[in-house]
Formats: sequence, C-alpha cells, structure tokens
Amino acid sequence: MPYLTQHTAKDLIERVNRLTPGSQRKWGKMNVMQMLAHCTAAIKMAFAEEAPVKTMSEPMAAFARWMFIDLLPFPKGGVPTAEELDATKKLVVTDDFEYEKQSLIEQIERLTSTPDDHYFKPHPVFGRMNRKKWGKLIYKHVDHHLRQFGE
Repeated sequence: MPYLTQHTAKDLIERVNRLTPGSQRKWGKMNVMQMLAHCTAAIKMAFAEEAPVKTMSEPMAAFARWMFIDLLPFPKGGVPTAEELDATKKLVVTDDFEYEKQSLIEQIERLTSTPDDHYFKPHPVFGRMNRKKWGKLIYKHVDHHLRQFGE
C-alpha cells in the first residue's frame, strides 16, 4: 500500500482536480463538497487542528493500525466516523467548491512536505504514528474517497 510521497501526492492532487461540483458518489452519504471537507479535516487531525485526541491503549492502537492501515481496505459501506469529521452532521462545509478543493490540496501538500521527524499528535484510534504511518493512512483514506466519486 502506497503512502503519501511527492509522487503519490501528485497523483492524488491530479485526481482531486478532476472532480467537479457535479461529481456524483458511487456509494455513501456525502456529496463531493462534503467529501473534500471531510478529507481535509482528517489530514488536519494529524496536526491536532481537528477532532479530539482520545486514544486507545497502545496494544489496541497497534492492533488497529495493523488491521486498518496495513491489512484491510476501507469498506465501501464506510467506517464509523468521528462526529467532528462527519461532514453530513457536525463538520462545517462551505458552499464554495473551489475553496474546499484547494483546502484539501493544501493539506495534502502540507503533510507531504512535513519532515519525517515531525511530532504528530496521536490519532484517536491508531495512537502515535510517525510521518510514514500518517502518510499511509491519509493516502488510503483520500484514495478511498476519490474512488467513491469515480476518481
């Protein structure tokens, strides 16, 4: 499974740029703007700018990291989303498609350019993760949602 590098970030950004305000989901509940805001907020979580930091015990977090980041694909039916990241409920989404698209691109570029030794806040489920693990999770998450919209 790829992780977020300059090369894979370029691919994700090209796919994000192919989205339009009329892009239709193949599954799930979010519209395209909600998906963009959701993915942006998920990346901001790595920098402790979104979502509370409630971590599991390290043995459980390690098991969850292995299962959901390294082993299993994201299911099309979805995974329970933290309320703060749920774009159909609590997450604030603007009505400006270009803004939402550019915000996601900026966060992808931000994570990609973050040094490997950067201290990231723990993920609420997966606990402490280095840049490579965060990059793998974010790549997998954004890729999943782009496929949701045919990209």
